[in-house]
Amino acid sequence: SKTESEDRHSYPSHAHLLVRIVDDFLLVTTDRDTSMRFLSKMGVGIPHLGVQTNKTKTQTNYNRQSDERQDEAQYVKCDNQMAFFPWCGMLFDIKTCEVRVDYSRFSGKLVADSLTVDRVGKEGLCLNARMKSFVRPRCLPIFHDARLNGHETIKLNFYQAILFCAVKCICYICGGMEGGVKRNSAFVYESIEDVILYSSNLINSRLRNVCEEKERHQHGESNIPLWLGMKEAMWLGRHAFCAVLKRKEQCTDVVHMLNECFVCNTSEKMCISALEKTASAALRDFNLDSFDI
Repeated sequence: SKTESEDRHSYPSHAHLLVRIVDDFLLVTTDRDTSMRFLSKMGVGIPHLGVQTNKTKTQTNYNRQSDERQDEAQYVKCDNQMAFFPWCGMLFDIKTCEVRVDYSRFSGKLVADSLTVDRVGKEGLCLNARMKSFVRPRCLPIFHDARLNGHETIKLNFYQAILFCAVKCICYICGGMEGGVKRNSAFVYESIEDVILYSSNLINSRLRNVCEEKERHQHGESNIPLWLGMKEAMWLGRHAFCAVLKRKEQCTDVVHMLNECFVCNTSEKMCISALEKTASAALRDFNLDSFDI
């Protein structure tokens, strides 16, 4: 009879990860047979409880045979031919498993339709709080952890998070702040600086919490992964806001203030050309023209 060691080595080594958010499941596996068995079992469901998957919402990153027909792979392709698998508002690179946010869900007028505009006085304080609420859901470790994503993806994720915050910010100001941006340029500028700094600190704090949690469970020391330096984060954040605000004539003064920061930072030890390359790629992928601003 085979020993336990021989039996273990007789099977190919595969990696599997099953994740669930409420009733949305994601299976990541290196074994197609495992994926097919999972699809089959989920398709059968639990009939006597009325539990069954919605086949029209079931997606794979490979062509699959089901119900005597061939279902084509369903995933998102970008301009550079990178392919991403969509799940719960996220996009997973089907080759590297790096994670991005799917901002196409908010295109058109959807970004403005989802806004709550405060009209009860103290518009400035409300704006500052709202800006932080715009960016907070996209400051999660899954988008900025260097153990999951490469440095370029991390920079792109941060840039797009601030870019989306800027889109919502301009919609909020135009929809509910008396005098708009033109009469509140200095305050809007200070709020922009504050939200970029807040976002960077929040990401650092959440990454630190993840590492501390890992230490408690594994009884070992876990270093906080370096995601972005503060100077890099501020440069990317300012550039993202400029990209949005320059589309509005009333934002000229704020754009000028932000541009002055770029001039002051030219002597800083940063690879500006690399950051500009990241910004260009992020803008191209984000597609600002698809948003009604």
